[in-house]
Amino acid sequence: MKPTAFLKFSLTAGVVGTRQIALAVTLATLTTVVVFMPLIFMTENRTLRVVFSNIGVPLSVSLLASLFIAIVFLPVIAARLMRKEP
Repeated sequence: MKPTAFLKFSLTAGVVGTRQIALAVTLATLTTVVVFMPLIFMTENRTLRVVFSNIGVPLSVSLLASLFIAIVFLPVIAARLMRKEP
């Protein structure tokens, strides 16, 4: 197989694999973020709001950043690593 053909195969494999798991990963991540949303918007007790918003916001942001990296960057990195050197 020519190196350019293998590169096209690895890029195609990355795109197909991402499409297959993107919905499941996105829904699992969003479910976890939605579970922690009440902690962010807790307003009755100021002390509890400060404590739990310090947990909910970083957790939600890190989960969304992880989702973005898993869907955008990891397939590209995997396609680069799958390439055979000529």
